[in-house]
Amino acid sequence: MVKKVALFIFFFSLTIFCQEKGSNDVKEFLEKLQKFQEEINTLKVQFTQVNDFAMLQTPEVLKGTIYITKPSKVLYLYEKPDKLYYLVKDGELLIYNPKKKEATLQDVERYQNKIIKYLGATIPIKELEKKFDMQILEEKEIYHLSFKPKKKSLSKKLSDLDFYINKSDLTISKIEIKEPEGDKVSFEFEKWDINPQLDEKVFDLKIPKGVKIRRGSVNIKEPFEEKK
Repeated sequence: MVKKVALFIFFFSLTIFCQEKGSNDVKEFLEKLQKFQEEINTLKVQFTQVNDFAMLQTPEVLKGTIYITKPSKVLYLYEKPDKLYYLVKDGELLIYNPKKKEATLQDVERYQNKIIKYLGATIPIKELEKKFDMQILEEKEIYHLSFKPKKKSLSKKLSDLDFYINKSDLTISKIEIKEPEGDKVSFEFEKWDINPQLDEKVFDLKIPKGVKIRRGSVNIKEPFEEKK
């Protein structure tokens, strides 16, 4: 589960930082999309995640809300069926599962700027180009951005990344992440609240007494780092 969520957190930011390889219309679209993202300083958006895994008899459905305050605060809050928190704040990444009474904390101050880039600020185009081929398909009301790994080593982990962008307001409608074995994770977004006045208490997560906080190891430096 943690692996799937970590992938999503990274992929959520990719759609706006892909170099155009087609028509002037596509170039204009990508420029508008990047400008739109740059103008977002705070964000609140609801999502529905569907885990369609071979090990599950029926797909697992989770619902939650994402809160972002640039440049340094991000909260991914899963609310249904159970609560789960992913919080980046003050140079630390906190993962908290209230039901299991588990909390993992990692010092990420050294990589905080890079984390925020992955979560929706910026990401180097050249870095992305080295790992993915991109195709843009224009449909009636959306742009469909399709990514496929260039290297076989990465394609063993991921087979397809698909992003669906609303033409009307440039918000993300849906993301699909597919693995070679057939497992698939999809995310649908709704109720985009762009640049709201977010209460700082949203990012004030208190861990109850009795919950042991352990130091964890999360690959923040390079989400697609290839093992040799």
